[in-house]
Amino acid sequence: ATGGGNELRTNVLSGNTGNGIEISGQARDVLIDPNISGLSTGGNGALPNGGHGLLIGGYAQNITVGGSFESVIPQNTFSGNIGYGIAIVDFARDVHVLKSAIGTSATRTEAFGNAAGGVLLSSVGAGNVIGGVTIDPNDPQSNLISGNKGLGVTLAYDAQGQSVIGNEFGADRFGLPTLPNTGGAIGVNNTLANVIDRNNGQGSESIDYGLQPQALYSQIEALYVGYFGRAG
Repeated sequence: ATGGGNELRTNVLSGNTGNGIEISGQARDVLIDPNISGLSTGGNGALPNGGHGLLIGGYAQNITVGGSFESVIPQNTFSGNIGYGIAIVDFARDVHVLKSAIGTSATRTEAFGNAAGGVLLSSVGAGNVIGGVTIDPNDPQSNLISGNKGLGVTLAYDAQGQSVIGNEFGADRFGLPTLPNTGGAIGVNNTLANVIDRNNGQGSESIDYGLQPQALYSQIEALYVGYFGRAG
């Protein structure tokens, strides 16, 4: 697709043989909020897509996934899919994923894990952000990434210029550590110039550096452990 100014709101995109949602080509300035991909209409039963819940690839840019739009769907929910909940690949850049549930029911109380993992970051395009922080404590940008059957977030070998900031891992909507990602929180595979900061849950011991050691310019800071502790 080309062009911009498109919005995808209040849809259930589940049970497809491929991806639930795909944003690719030269697409730009797209808003996705709120939708369900991989679950039933009520958001409490599995209806998986055969691919990813959301694939953003090609040369797509300036894509916002999440927000505060009031709807019968409480927030974006990418869960129960055969692939990843969200995959950002190719040359996609300036993608912001916020305020979304990845691997849980729409009520964020049950696990409906994506089979490959929660989020895959393998784009060589820069400026992609999973989560984020604001100066307003009443407007959190965090995602709830829980209950997935792989890692919560995977930064692939060629990913660079990516940020994973201020997300909750392995918890339910109440912050209780009851919905762990079976592969751990975050996996970093020798990536460059990435920032991983201010995330909560599932402990520093659950970060998997993959086949290669952490690169010189990657940062992993302030990953809080469990429910009350934090990494030292």
